[in-house]
Amino acid sequence: MLGFNYYVTGERWLDDRVGLYPDEVHGGNGRDAYADVEAVRARPEGLAGSRALLRECWQRYRRPLAITEAHLACTPDEQIRWLRDVYCDLLALRGEGADVRALTVWSLLGAFDWNSMLTRQDGYYESGAFDVSSGDARPTPIARFVRALGHSPQTALASIDGEGWWRRPERMLYAQASAA
Repeated sequence: MLGFNYYVTGERWLDDRVGLYPDEVHGGNGRDAYADVEAVRARPEGLAGSRALLRECWQRYRRPLAITEAHLACTPDEQIRWLRDVYCDLLALRGEGADVRALTVWSLLGAFDWNSMLTRQDGYYESGAFDVSSGDARPTPIARFVRALGHSPQTALASIDGEGWWRRPERMLYAQASAA
């Protein structure tokens, strides 16, 4: 089985027109200079999406697939919208004939200092499906949504209103670059 992590910031937009971006996103490889930003923030058409990316993997490897991490650091409503979108992508891909086996909700018990990729010890805690900040594992809205998906997927999916911020116009931080 091939497992993939899928985050809203995982799809990248590399642009050699570095002058259109703030200095903090400039990068390079020793030969080329470029700005490296989240595609969702600069790509007019938005994200390619987990369905498209996993379809490529399925066509290339023909091995069972899973999303092994799916999470969004945001409000509970947006986190659930993200899971809904990834879940629906996987169902659609399965409907196309791909052998999709699983969607893993990350992080089950939350994580400390993951917002800095563990490069600092700030004590920042972000809950996952369960919040353990009090010492007890308390279910969050994510846990309730995942449980509902397991019992009645259609009902669970129908209960989620609206599009996630990654699909709305205000997601664009670098619109000037995509328009240039």
